[in-house]
Amino acid sequence: MKKVEQVYKEMRPLVERWLEEQKAEARQKAILEGRVEGLRTALERVLVGRFGPVGDEVRERLNHADEEQLCRWLEQAGRASSLEDVFGTARDDGQSG
Repeated sequence: MKKVEQVYKEMRPLVERWLEEQKAEARQKAILEGRVEGLRTALERVLVGRFGPVGDEVRERLNHADEEQLCRWLEQAGRASSLEDVFGTARDDGQSG
C-alpha cells in the first residue's frame, strides 16, 4: 500500500499541473471562439446594413471563416460598394434574378 501512496504523492503535482494547463487551453479556446463569433455577428450586421439581407451562401462563408479572414472581410465591407466587392462572388440573397 505504501507504494501506491508514494506513486500518488509523486504523480499528484504532475496531474494538477496538467489539469491547470488543460483549463488554460480551454479558456484560450473559448476566448478565441467568442472573438470569432463576435466578428461574424458584426460582419453580418455591417453587410445587412449596407447591402440588405444576406443569403445562406454568405452565412455559410461567415460560419466557416477564421478570425483573420473575418477581419479582412470586415475591413473590405467598410469600403465595398457591393457584396461582390467584399467576397469576390455573386450575391446570394435567396432571391431569384
